[in-house]
Amino acid sequence: FISTATVGEPAMFVRLGHTVFRARRLVLVLAAAFLALGATWGTGVFGSMTSSGFEDPGSESAAATNRIEQTVGRTGPDVVVLYRHGGAPVTDPAFRAAVERHLAGLPARLVASTTSAWSAGAPTPVASGLVAEDGRSTYAVVRLVGTGDDELMDAYDALEPVLRDTPAGLDVRLGGGAAISSDITTQVSEHGRNGGLVST
Repeated sequence: FISTATVGEPAMFVRLGHTVFRARRLVLVLAAAFLALGATWGTGVFGSMTSSGFEDPGSESAAATNRIEQTVGRTGPDVVVLYRHGGAPVTDPAFRAAVERHLAGLPARLVASTTSAWSAGAPTPVASGLVAEDGRSTYAVVRLVGTGDDELMDAYDALEPVLRDTPAGLDVRLGGGAAISSDITTQVSEHGRNGGLVST
């Protein structure tokens, strides 16, 4: 016994195949038009996206964070800068001079404050907690000008080239909330655009 569904299904696909083959040029034109419309509409989404978007501004945690920041200021560093000066120890005066010159050159319109191992108010740089265990790397904390995620991201994007432009011999690595959010947003956007290019 053979069901009618088993007999009918191949015949249906055969008819569909013949129909598509006969109208192949029209099918290709319609498919190309559909993909072009999808690519045009899809790329417009990126202009409507916010810079971060990992937090619901209406949530209880966001409201609590806002109240804390209004009372005691923002919690957590916006940018953490890791400095190395070749193989020199942090106690080397040239190391300190290079770091302080670099931090002093950051634009005030983007930077609210900076804290380094030498400005933290500790008796020694090591005691500040901003020196790595090997004694050859140190951290600086940078607070950005801005209140919301978008403002902070804009400030970081404008500041990043300045942070990477260091005095001779000084090497930097960037971390902190704003730096991580910027990297994630950039990667997500690039992957989305690349996906759109592949689909077209």
